[in-house]
Amino acid sequence: MNQELVNQIDKDNDGELEDDERSIVLAPRDKFDSAIIGYENKRVVYSEEAIIQIYMKEDGMTLEEAIDFYEFNTKCAYMGKYNPIYKSENYEEELWN
Repeated sequence: MNQELVNQIDKDNDGELEDDERSIVLAPRDKFDSAIIGYENKRVVYSEEAIIQIYMKEDGMTLEEAIDFYEFNTKCAYMGKYNPIYKSENYEEELWN
């Protein structure tokens, strides 16, 4: 986890902002903050591979279950104006081999 990114996200979303002006972060934070790889224009950037690995490790899902759950419940979910961005980091190389 990049603590500087997490601190910047928290700083930018602290205070009197309306809910629709806050960056969307995956909850629970202690579970998904480790998957943060960037922060662009108030949008948190997550690693797809890290999220899938979290589902497998923390929730006991198989790889197939984790991918299906991620794609349907996380990636496709519209949560608001500052919806997270999901980026693949060497998807084929790291996850499948």
